[in-house]
Amino acid sequence: MKRFECPADTETIGAVLLPFINNLQIEMIRPILKKHNLTQIVPDQWYALQSWLNVLKEIATQDGAMFDFVAIGMAVGQMAQLPPGADQNPFETFFLEVYPQAYLMQFRNTPPGSVSTEKVADKHILFKIDNPFPPDLVYGTIYAFARRFMTPKFIPYTVTFDGLMPPPPDFDGVLLIHLNWD
Repeated sequence: MKRFECPADTETIGAVLLPFINNLQIEMIRPILKKHNLTQIVPDQWYALQSWLNVLKEIATQDGAMFDFVAIGMAVGQMAQLPPGADQNPFETFFLEVYPQAYLMQFRNTPPGSVSTEKVADKHILFKIDNPFPPDLVYGTIYAFARRFMTPKFIPYTVTFDGLMPPPPDFDGVLLIHLNWD
């Protein structure tokens, strides 16, 4: 799926967008949000996803975008809507079964791409992400979910892009991201 593009009818829930408003870099992104008339976000209201992708595309052109996207992704991972009882699942079950469902819960109408996971080895899950979001935002989201659901909490883990280097923000294609833990 192309970065920063989605079906015209795709909407996303406001709760996922709040990290943009509550981001530490709000002064940097406030003019962009204002330009797209997205300064007031209501958590339970639906918004056109393409408007948010347009904001992300503009952020991608600014210095430090990688850090902003990781920070925003981490906040999304902390605020995303989850199926009831998701926090009761074991860590691996969350990523293998709940995470793809949780992704879809953030949207209505036509889903913006897909997310799949597979266990490729003991203590190693591979994410196959084909969606319109910048790679660093996706990375931050996975990292935050790992921190949120890893049990016990002190287990070391790593989240890496396939090939170890982050793709550019406008990378078109399926992202492969690895989650490994001890």
